[in-house]
Amino acid sequence: MLRAISLSAAILMLFSASAPSRAFAAEAGFAGTWNLDLQRSDPRRQGQPLVATQLTIQLAGEDLTTTRHFGGGRTFAVTYITDGKPHEVESPLGSQTLRSKWKKDKLTVSYTVTRGGNFELDVTESWAVKDGELVMTFSSRVGDRNIVRKEIWVRASG
Repeated sequence: MLRAISLSAAILMLFSASAPSRAFAAEAGFAGTWNLDLQRSDPRRQGQPLVATQLTIQLAGEDLTTTRHFGGGRTFAVTYITDGKPHEVESPLGSQTLRSKWKKDKLTVSYTVTRGGNFELDVTESWAVKDGELVMTFSSRVGDRNIVRKEIWVRASG
């Protein structure tokens, strides 16, 4: 009996230690306003240049609310609920089902982009703050082809 209680306590400590808190997300430096580094970021599609984009991240508990401001005045906001369960959001691609969760010091987001009846693109995003920069790595799969690209975000001044 004592062994079962000790095992249960160890498992509970493991899960509570790995679950991030708002303080963790704040300490990791996600909150704030970021500008896309156009020179060091990979284009979204081959031959299509990136546009000046500003990203504002606000924390709501363990969740993040983001607002992207694109050059030309386009703006959209998304709330990433980080419980790992599917959540519907509106994006420039239309309605999407996101699954977001913390993995140690990174936020991972996964979703599928569907166009027409025959095209599906599975995407996994990994967000991490490294050396004062927000690095977003996008891994996608189309059929047998894997595509990896990065966006580098620098903190907005002022």
